[in-house]
Amino acid sequence: MQRLLLCLLMVLFSGGLAAESAGQRSTLIIDLEHRSTEEVISGLKPHLGDQVSVSGQEQRLLLRGPDEELGDIEDLVAALDQPEEEYRLLFSQGKVDLQKRQTSTSRHYSTSRNDLTTLRLTAGVPARLERGFWVPVSKTKAWNQHTEYQWMAGGVWVQAHARGEEVVLAFSSRTLEKDFSGSEVESQVRLQPGRWQTLASEGQLSASGSGNSRRFSTNSSEYYYSVCIERPASDSQCPTF
Repeated sequence: MQRLLLCLLMVLFSGGLAAESAGQRSTLIIDLEHRSTEEVISGLKPHLGDQVSVSGQEQRLLLRGPDEELGDIEDLVAALDQPEEEYRLLFSQGKVDLQKRQTSTSRHYSTSRNDLTTLRLTAGVPARLERGFWVPVSKTKAWNQHTEYQWMAGGVWVQAHARGEEVVLAFSSRTLEKDFSGSEVESQVRLQPGRWQTLASEGQLSASGSGNSRRFSTNSSEYYYSVCIERPASDSQCPTF
């Protein structure tokens, strides 16, 4: 009987310790280096349990919850607090179809050189190309969606977002730097870093009716408008031939 009572007391004692341990809460303070508290908290919230609370001020996060959960959250914060990726975006216009040229295995001896313009981008931050360029625009007519081309005479706003191995490039005519919604002209292109993509050519512009009022080539040769994006920190560089 005494042994039974002793075993029962040990079970109750160990259960009490476990409950006390599980109920132990701590406060974790993390100073962020690269991202704002709003960005990090937004990324954290889907992963937080009911027992964890989070708040922030300036570059400092304050988390409170069970010890065993805070350890995992600290690793997640470190993954979210990364610098924005930088890009180098190249715009090309000229007689060379760079998208076709980069996939060709034959030698080319043409002396033609395209006109190149470089724009530096930070992921998620709009930047402006201060020159005219053709951009594709999706149009919906009679339940059909097709691509037309719009000449942006005064330049165009550009924004880049990483999507796995690709980068989504968004064009907008909106003059408000931080508001891409409700643009008069808005389109997106998915790019593989280091690979040229031709957005339009004289033939496409003529076929779509977009290029009837404006021509930039001085003869009958095709004229191409292409883009290519690079990650400066990697070896995904755009060939310029």
